[in-house]
Amino acid sequence: MKFDPNIIVQGTFIKRYKRFFVDIKLADGHVLTAHCPNTGSMKGLLIEGAECVLTKSDNPKRKLQYTWQFINLGSTDQPLWISINTHLDNALVEEALDSKIIQNINQYPSINREVKISDYSRCDFYLTGSDHEPPCFLEVKHVHMKIDGIAAFPDSVTTRGQKHLTELMNVKKDGLRAVIIYVVNRNDTTAFRPAHEYDPDYAALFKESTSCGVEHYAYQCDITGNSIHITDSLPVLHT
Repeated sequence: MKFDPNIIVQGTFIKRYKRFFVDIKLADGHVLTAHCPNTGSMKGLLIEGAECVLTKSDNPKRKLQYTWQFINLGSTDQPLWISINTHLDNALVEEALDSKIIQNINQYPSINREVKISDYSRCDFYLTGSDHEPPCFLEVKHVHMKIDGIAAFPDSVTTRGQKHLTELMNVKKDGLRAVIIYVVNRNDTTAFRPAHEYDPDYAALFKESTSCGVEHYAYQCDITGNSIHITDSLPVLHT
């Protein structure tokens, strides 16, 4: 996924507030308010003065013209770009499925988005058409946090994430395939694990779901100042 250079604006982070708003200082000193497409705690990302990438929209119906996309937690010479936009993850996974980068589930010719998984919720993807595997419910999770060199999720209690694990266990018991892909939105980690420090219930369900046959995979991203792509798989630590 690559952004049109004509819509990219760079600045430095000032503050995030009311979950959906972020103030960014531009090079000319002007401060603008942009949309923050991330409802989580964003632990470890909100560093004042860090370089940021925004994209500009010409949609006159939008209240905020700019959207925050990336933050640089490295330096200008050695950047460490991290995507904060949780809305990109499904598109990144679909792109990676189409290009066969995600080897674990590349045998499904039909990819359907936002399919009902229970009476109360939908799953990100439903994959069908394999000659060798049952239909597959696929859920996607956005990961940005790093603990001691290892990517970790979640960064706060996620009752929604707990519900997704329970639903995936249920469809697995019904004979279908159930998969979670953790999209690690940075490229400086060596593995992935559940963050029991921040949500022990999710970590317990992670372990239980694994024993039930739910598959957990992690893929990291290569991010520049104007693009992001899923690249390599990461080992998933189940302990």
